[in-house]
Amino acid sequence: MPQNNKLVIIPDSGMDLLRDELAEAFAYLGFEAIRAHPAALSDENHPHYLPRLLDKKPALFFSINMQGILPGGAMAQLLAGAGMPVLVWFVDNPWHILSGMRDPSWKNFHLAVTDSSFTAPLLAAGARQVLHMPLAAGQAHLRAEPGPDFAGLRELVFVGRSSFPGMSDFFAGQQLPEESLAQSSAMLRKGFAAAPERPDFDWWVNELGLKAQEAEFWPGKKSRRPGWGAVKCNTGWRKACLEAASASPGGLTLFGDSTWRQELGAELTGPDLRGPLDYYTQLPRLYACAEFSINLNSLLLPAGLTQRIFDIWAAGGFCLTDWSQGLHIFPQELVTPVCFKSPWELTELARFFRSNPGRRRALQLAWREHIITWHTYPTRLTQVLKEMK
Repeated sequence: MPQNNKLVIIPDSGMDLLRDELAEAFAYLGFEAIRAHPAALSDENHPHYLPRLLDKKPALFFSINMQGILPGGAMAQLLAGAGMPVLVWFVDNPWHILSGMRDPSWKNFHLAVTDSSFTAPLLAAGARQVLHMPLAAGQAHLRAEPGPDFAGLRELVFVGRSSFPGMSDFFAGQQLPEESLAQSSAMLRKGFAAAPERPDFDWWVNELGLKAQEAEFWPGKKSRRPGWGAVKCNTGWRKACLEAASASPGGLTLFGDSTWRQELGAELTGPDLRGPLDYYTQLPRLYACAEFSINLNSLLLPAGLTQRIFDIWAAGGFCLTDWSQGLHIFPQELVTPVCFKSPWELTELARFFRSNPGRRRALQLAWREHIITWHTYPTRLTQVLKEMK
């Protein structure tokens, strides 16, 4: 990566914790992050008008999920003409993000994915470079201390939205075969020990006969159909796990949006349902004082992980996580003891560690040390900037 300047442009529409953490990580590495609102980049009267920013010869244009990159290719040409390296980090399923683009300019950017299973298909589709950049621990969680504002927590805690914003519109009109839905539901009831037994995005791609991602998924919106299957399975999986957690002797406290009451209220037996948290100030303190925090990975990302697994351990909490191919980035001696493959295994793990506090504490310390050493955002950025070519 050219080091002609220490300025980094990060398109930022505001109120985004991930961009806060990245700006802090860039600052730690000696960069200055210009967090430009996407609309400002094309506003001639704004200080963050892109040609004006390019006059400062920044070192990097860093976009999350293509934010700030206008369709049509004109912006890409402007950036290329200025010799500006562009790194697009796909935090979510890249095919879903690219389904909203028609021009091929994305192929010339440096791409990074949180889920390594998309690397080969993106390269086969013509991407110049695809790097693996998983999520990592934010600094707020590394500084966490137990908070006094979480009285009465039950043994198991889960934090998360019931769905992502705009989900219904994004998947509008998608239809799935009834036999495939029945088969995937049976797989979820059984639990999964390996990828073929897990009805994730890749499983749905194969189930629907869309085996060549790079040929089928761009341009166009074909990726949304297997994505809808993965979303429906994701909902079923989370409901099954949270129902089991709620029915366990220690019970469940769930923090999230009000839709959880409609999604789960009739099925969960007496959960402690609470409202959303401030992820920057309250969430680290919650993880630090919760007895066990649950991580449920997304079936939209076959080899991806959520932010939770990094933040829970970084905050000094204890994480029980469902299985995902993405767990390969951690030592297996740390993963195996805390990983469940069925809802009933989740409650069994909680029972085991409740009865073995010494083992629990040893894992807590080992996980936190590993996260701090290898899985922070400064470490992630250092590696990906080194690999850009």
